[in-house]
Amino acid sequence: MPLPERAISIRFPWCALILGEQKGVEVRGRLAHHRGPLVLHCPRGVSPEHLGRLRATRPDLWRWVTSPRSPLWHHWPGVTGPEDILGRAIGVVDLLDCRPATEGDTEAALVRPGLVYPSPWALVLAHPRWLPVPVPLRGQVFATWQLGDQAAGLWSAVRQARADRAA
Repeated sequence: MPLPERAISIRFPWCALILGEQKGVEVRGRLAHHRGPLVLHCPRGVSPEHLGRLRATRPDLWRWVTSPRSPLWHHWPGVTGPEDILGRAIGVVDLLDCRPATEGDTEAALVRPGLVYPSPWALVLAHPRWLPVPVPLRGQVFATWQLGDQAAGLWSAVRQARADRAA
């Protein structure tokens, strides 16, 4: 299977919840034309508002992404919390569809009813796969974006991490 050439940046905690199969829909204000695998990028910025909303509405998921005992932090050696994945590619996820969002998407997207965008799009995500290590990556704000010259360094780091684990 070819390596993804496109990526999507999704802020913490949502990127971690997608990777952990707790969130299957991402709501965006922009249409995404791409279908297929995307590198899942966790940008540097953490929104206290998002963490507060998650804690208030889904305390079980808030504990899952913030607890040092979370399986999320035991997947990668040396990773102990969100600060270790910010600004990094953390996985690959398949973008299956992009369609107008409905009220029915609120649970899968972990958003409150009355979606946050005036004309929102539901990006349907599936089959998340962990990268063997979080890899530094500069993100962008588009619905999906081209990895460009960052692709070679990303996939080289992934191959090296796999070789290190096998040794």
